[in-house]
Amino acid sequence: MPQIRLTDTLFKIHNIFLLDYLVKPLSPSTEVAFFIEKGHVMEVIDLGHKNIVALFFGPNEFVVKCHPISKIAALDDVSGNPFTHGQIINLLRKLPELHHHYRGIRQKYEEKVAARQASLAMSEKARFEEMVKTQMWVLELAKPEDIASYLHISSSLLCELINNSYKTMRKKHN
Repeated sequence: MPQIRLTDTLFKIHNIFLLDYLVKPLSPSTEVAFFIEKGHVMEVIDLGHKNIVALFFGPNEFVVKCHPISKIAALDDVSGNPFTHGQIINLLRKLPELHHHYRGIRQKYEEKVAARQASLAMSEKARFEEMVKTQMWVLELAKPEDIASYLHISSSLLCELINNSYKTMRKKHN
């Protein structure tokens, strides 16, 4: 199964070239996944001068980091279980019947990444509407600058989209 590389897309839209080559750590993290039992997190690539928010994750999702330098930041009280590459390999060796579940987890993650990549080709308003439709909680838990980074829009446009969204919701309820 080919590896979907979200970072390639994110670095391209942020006009960051050769970063993937330049910032590879000498020893990548051994933690490759985290199952969220409770809470919400975001994956952030910290470039020093700017943060790029790659993905948001919620309860009952497996977080699979898209790049070795990315960090997982909690948006509220989070509990769950981390998994290292070695633990996953050992578990699959001991219990081959779990291969089906592992493939399902990988497929869900790859679908999430593909949806994120597809959203980046949408208009700014459509990206915002898609996020609200699929992850409304992001508006309540994430900082505006993180949401703007995720949507690849300015903070002022984000405020405008939020205000228009609330106006539309109020009209529907009246």
